[in-house]
Amino acid sequence: MNNTGPDSPWTAPHNSRGEMPARASKSVALLGLLCLTAGCDDVDRFSYYYANSGTPARWEAGWSSSDLLLHDVDGRITLPVDVNGTGGFRFLLDSRAPTVWLREADRTESLASLASSRIPTPTGPGVVLPNLRLGLGSVQLRDQTLLMAPGPAPGVPAPPPNVDGVIGYDLLRRFVVEVDRDASLVRVHDPAAWQSVEPDLAIPMVVVGRRSYVDARLTFGDGESAYRRMQLALAHPSAVYLSGTALESAGSGGVIVTLERTDFSAVSSPSVAAATADADWLEDSGAAGALGASFFAHFNVVIDYPGQRLFLHERQKEPLGVRSAAHVP
Repeated sequence: MNNTGPDSPWTAPHNSRGEMPARASKSVALLGLLCLTAGCDDVDRFSYYYANSGTPARWEAGWSSSDLLLHDVDGRITLPVDVNGTGGFRFLLDSRAPTVWLREADRTESLASLASSRIPTPTGPGVVLPNLRLGLGSVQLRDQTLLMAPGPAPGVPAPPPNVDGVIGYDLLRRFVVEVDRDASLVRVHDPAAWQSVEPDLAIPMVVVGRRSYVDARLTFGDGESAYRRMQLALAHPSAVYLSGTALESAGSGGVIVTLERTDFSAVSSPSVAAATADADWLEDSGAAGALGASFFAHFNVVIDYPGQRLFLHERQKEPLGVRSAAHVP
């Protein structure tokens, strides 16, 4: 059964930035009135989905960026996060994760007493943890709501066993997020203070339903090419995922992905074999596929969420044992 289609409780109404429109807010309020006595899992899910909308980031005095130690797990990125002042938690950075998920485990068991509600999830019973304080180095996010459950939301890959959770758009939308693999750092910037030194090298990005997309030119083995919308999927291991007609066009010959910048220069991959994208990823998005961890591992990446821009800079250090995926004219 598809758990993320239009009728799924995990698909919530949203505007282009993934936030609740006024009509959705009224719908949720009506559902709340109808379900006060009987209890309503849908209201709890909607409340959780939008709980962190509008919660501000608070920077320490004099700071406008924070450096976090990056740990590479097979091309996927984890970073340290403090939870209620306790350090040592490692979260997987997943550009496709719409909300914040915390793994149900022995070390997080004490947080269960803070639960405001319990909701069923596709991976088992989950508890909603409100009013938490999350720390990303020199920036704090207060009044945050997390879901603690056996597994993450549908379509989000399970992190490695030693990783405590997943963060994505819900938390990172407030920032410019820089993944500097050469320095082994994730830098989180206050967008009000950050400026690109090369604004003309931006790749336009759009956010729909809390997921980020870019338009790419796909060139197939037979020379045919087409422009297609692609999701950013930093936590999925393969370089390129395709579905539908794009996957059929790629066949066994692979595909070259080209991303065009605003100055008309471009970033291209070599021909890579396309992995099959799970249909749940792309439903109702209009995307032909996704760009995964092995594609982005060859770049230092900047995701400007408020400005809806992507920057890819060629790395000084080529990742070991991985064929170069970057061609920057």
